[in-house]
Amino acid sequence: MKSLFLSLLLIGFGLGLVALSLGGNGGVWSLETGFWSAVAVAAASMRSYARAVRSSLEAGAVPADRDVIAKLEDPYDLDEDEGTPCEERSVSEILREEKRRLRSARPGLGETVRNAVPSFSLLRLGAYGVLVAGFFLMRGSGYLRIFPYLVGLGAGLFAVSALLMARERRHEG
Repeated sequence: MKSLFLSLLLIGFGLGLVALSLGGNGGVWSLETGFWSAVAVAAASMRSYARAVRSSLEAGAVPADRDVIAKLEDPYDLDEDEGTPCEERSVSEILREEKRRLRSARPGLGETVRNAVPSFSLLRLGAYGVLVAGFFLMRGSGYLRIFPYLVGLGAGLFAVSALLMARERRHEG
């Protein structure tokens, strides 16, 4: 993790030098604010996602009987060849049956709240707060340059993704 942070510092410093040579002080502030805001949002999102996955694994939310991806791709087992002949039904009957099935499978308010709670992370909300506050503070002080800010946002997300993929490849091989 320390090498990841040092790599991000180096990338941020390099981007700052490029922005300083191209656009002056306002471009540097915009690019750096966008870059570090994007890094904070990406890091907070990954951490909260990892925590949610870990807690669902500990709670036993992963079914052991059937592959989850196969169930999502083929929920009606249409790929299975059982040799049973299909019964002839009208389209309206099939639609009515499917609507009934979907209504019964619709989650209630309690289940929706229970599923939504893990997606609200204070760390991620704080990172988005930094993103919004940085934008408005730069706008109010006159340092905001939209193009360098957007480049910084994209570069931050790209840098985090590329560094994490490179780290994952090193651990695999």
